[in-house]
Amino acid sequence: MLKGAPTSSIIEKVDLTFFNEKKAMLTRFQSLLAGAFVLFSALGTSLLGALVPLSFEELAKGSKYIVTGRVVKMRSYVAPFHDLGNWVFTDVTVRVESALKGGQSKSDRSAEHDTNKNNPIQDGEITFQVVGGTLDGFRCICPDSASYSINERVIVFLRPVASALWNTGWRQGKYRITSDGEHVLGKRRLPIGRKTRITTIRDQVRRFSDEAEFFKETKR
Repeated sequence: MLKGAPTSSIIEKVDLTFFNEKKAMLTRFQSLLAGAFVLFSALGTSLLGALVPLSFEELAKGSKYIVTGRVVKMRSYVAPFHDLGNWVFTDVTVRVESALKGGQSKSDRSAEHDTNKNNPIQDGEITFQVVGGTLDGFRCICPDSASYSINERVIVFLRPVASALWNTGWRQGKYRITSDGEHVLGKRRLPIGRKTRITTIRDQVRRFSDEAEFFKETKR
């Protein structure tokens, strides 16, 4: 289901009929679309399909990896998705500049030569999956899924689901970074609700991580 991309032969068989059907489906069921994602409730959806609002603490604690970097690659493809049939997914690759939680950044010498397959940051890059994307000129959009563009500088909050990494809390797990690299551009009603210094976010993430480790130790 989410265990990798389909073969190229599957993509070659996709024609405009597929896209027209999905476009019509989006028009008829836009308000119910996220309901099909119920099996991914761990990512931050309710049974009714609406996003479950997360606090920053919940976002940070619920993410296994938090990194900053620049989007360097995007690959869209078609794969089965529950009872919706085939759908468009995109693998987003970010060149990591710093790792606030989990893994190592490219600035860490060991990260460039890391052979640990359990570390998702390989050769200074991390790849994760989102619903939607552009394929053969057709753009498939999931309102609750974060969107990306090449060369965009971002901070992403990620957690593993099945065999892939996903944004924690769907679009709540992605924010743009200012051109000076000093601030994160927050959005109203999201866990980061306003322009915030990256150092502030790093300090908060570290504090929540330290608290989690403390409580883990006290339970032993």
